[in-house]
Amino acid sequence: MNNILIIDDEKDFCIGLKQCLESLGIYKVSYRTEPERVEYSLEYEDADVILVDLRMDDRSGEELILSLRGNDEKPVKRFIAVSGITAVETQIPINPPVPLLPKPVNISRLHELIQETLTQPSVA
Repeated sequence: MNNILIIDDEKDFCIGLKQCLESLGIYKVSYRTEPERVEYSLEYEDADVILVDLRMDDRSGEELILSLRGNDEKPVKRFIAVSGITAVETQIPINPPVPLLPKPVNISRLHELIQETLTQPSVA
């Protein structure tokens, strides 16, 4: 079972997405609504893929991704970003690029993207 962590300041979105992904029977999903506490949380739990909202009140998703990638203690390598601002699927132009899905999230497409992301090698 793959561990998925959702980081979004909208609790209802997190709960709904968690329920949808867990209903597929192949994901264990947790979520955090306070992005500033994520690095601490990752000291105690593993995440195979992290879904990050790009626009949060306390911190930008892009900034959080860059911070987690640079964490030498327990670097996280696989991310998918979500955003209510864009209407088309694209990528965040950081190296390596991070896929970006529009909200509301299409669960079938998200599942495909998670599976694609899991098959890619981890990149520091």
